[in-house]
Amino acid sequence: MEKNERKLIKHSVGSLLVCVLCLTLAMIGGSYAYMTDLVTHDNNSSDIQLLYDESVNKQGDVITLNTNVPQSDMEGMSGKSYQFSLKNRSEEARGYEIQIVNDTAMIATDGCENNLLDLAYLRYNVNNEEAHSLMEQEESGYTVYYGVLNPKETKNFAIHMWVREDAEEGITTNLHYHGRLVVKEVK
Repeated sequence: MEKNERKLIKHSVGSLLVCVLCLTLAMIGGSYAYMTDLVTHDNNSSDIQLLYDESVNKQGDVITLNTNVPQSDMEGMSGKSYQFSLKNRSEEARGYEIQIVNDTAMIATDGCENNLLDLAYLRYNVNNEEAHSLMEQEESGYTVYYGVLNPKETKNFAIHMWVREDAEEGITTNLHYHGRLVVKEVK
């Protein structure tokens, strides 16, 4: 009788291990298929592709201030810029919009909703063109630049962001900004 019990226990443990192994493989396969579908969808959802040099922009599409100290437009535009390129992968001209939006994921992760600079204090410029207040772009969904790329064309961009000169330094000292760059194809 004892011999049969041992066989039964061995068989049960073996079956359990096979079930766990199959379940694990199914979960891994399902996760891989899901993630591959997401990446493929993201990469092919638009003919306009955002490109950035990872050695320069280590955080990808995250855009931040160089300093939270108020600066003149001249100082702000001479600081470090966020550099990237847009590439039209299609055979037709494509319109695009570049937006700077709040990085809600980073804000939630940091739990810093109460430590963010008011957008009225933030200024920016694109490719050393005229400086603007980010708050001015609220109605357009914070679109800071738009244009058209010809077929297979790649265009380089540099965005500077800074705290406007007339902001009170004491107000901005303990505050910061978490932003993200969003590029949308315009039909």
